[in-house]
Amino acid sequence: MSISSDLIYRRINNFWGYGNLKAPVWIIGMEEGFTGSLESLEQRFKNADGKITIDVKDDMLNVKDHIRFFQDGAPIQPYFKFPICLYLALTIENFNKLSRKELTGKIRDYQINKLSRMDGGTVSLELMPLPVNKINEKAWLKLYPQFDIPELQTKRLYLEKFKPERDRKLKELIEEYKPRLVIFNSGSEEYKATWRQIIPGQFKEITRGMYACYQNGTTYCILPQRINRKPGYKPAFQAAGLSYERVIDFALKIKDKMFLRSEEK
Repeated sequence: MSISSDLIYRRINNFWGYGNLKAPVWIIGMEEGFTGSLESLEQRFKNADGKITIDVKDDMLNVKDHIRFFQDGAPIQPYFKFPICLYLALTIENFNKLSRKELTGKIRDYQINKLSRMDGGTVSLELMPLPVNKINEKAWLKLYPQFDIPELQTKRLYLEKFKPERDRKLKELIEEYKPRLVIFNSGSEEYKATWRQIIPGQFKEITRGMYACYQNGTTYCILPQRINRKPGYKPAFQAAGLSYERVIDFALKIKDKMFLRSEEK
């Protein structure tokens, strides 16, 4: 294994994710997931070294824990299923009338063949560039302190050191490329504060836990990773997480504001 400090720093300073920044649809999360080995992590870093974005499939064929979601017969990737569902519901006529089998088939097909490709219509970016299995400190401490980089000894130090500049650069990228749709794929209170800092528009809660605002020709959406239970709600409103039905309902409510070209009919 040869993950040098320079290799890590170059990723922090340069890399943003997968796909073409000229794509009209951006899916933005807090950080990339990771379940592989140190060798796999090294390969991820080397594949992206010196680049801002790469192709999610063609440039990652040698990373087994990654590429399994972009090959024939792949399962639907849990992180991407609701952003893809939202995008397709906004661009495919009568998407809400599909059967569950048809709906999941289209989501899976888009993930495998179109998501975050250099010649495609979506790009997936991460605010923070270092992959980790979970967002908590415990997962971080199992992976990054071994590289003996002072700013990576804890997750808190990492965020304090690098997040302000990444916030600023992400805002600059959005202003430069002017995507038509930005989906912030994480809606915890902490993350919502970050998205609102990057996009100063007034987000409105369209359906429970899902927000949107419209600014200078761009629609910005916030999808929650989970919905916290609240006392006093009826059981139907207490289920944690999203559903395809709720995302499609959200899409129908904001569709008139969109300026996306249609996908297949």
